[in-house]
Amino acid sequence: GEHSVYNAVASIAAAAMLGVDIPYAIKRLSSYQHMRSHFQIIEGRNQITLVDDTWKSNPASLRKGLETLSRIALPSQRKIAVLGRMAALGKYADEEYEKAGHLISASGIEILITKGFIAKDFEKPAIEAGVNPHNVYHFSDADEMKRFFDSFLIPNDIVYFKTGGDDSDFDDVIDYLRG
Repeated sequence: GEHSVYNAVASIAAAAMLGVDIPYAIKRLSSYQHMRSHFQIIEGRNQITLVDDTWKSNPASLRKGLETLSRIALPSQRKIAVLGRMAALGKYADEEYEKAGHLISASGIEILITKGFIAKDFEKPAIEAGVNPHNVYHFSDADEMKRFFDSFLIPNDIVYFKTGGDDSDFDDVIDYLRG
């Protein structure tokens, strides 16, 4: 996302201040290995693009993830968000899920899929904000999601995965769709 550009520029500036040649710093930065599950773009089977952003989920990271997804998705792609819970919201949970539901709609997400009972809290505000209720689905486990995806996904879809916990079902589904 955009925030990564700021990090890259800051690292080049810091390297330059330490006497590192800027072209060398840029060359080294170009070999940076993207961290797993941090908005990791994966070519899935049947011409599906997967975005694994499951390392953490909180209001700020979800917002940045959805904004970045909106910028990188082609107009011809169906934008699908598969969301698990946001972690550690405490007394702000209702308010943050409400905001997130509106953000989902504003980001142009056409299909919303939630996994787990807490993530269901994304659905009502997203629908109220304009997501078609016929394009909102909820699942409890990986096998249900796999069966659904087998009959639902079409070539050129972009599927964004985000959860705030150690949910191996997300890893299982992403691996399955990798093909």
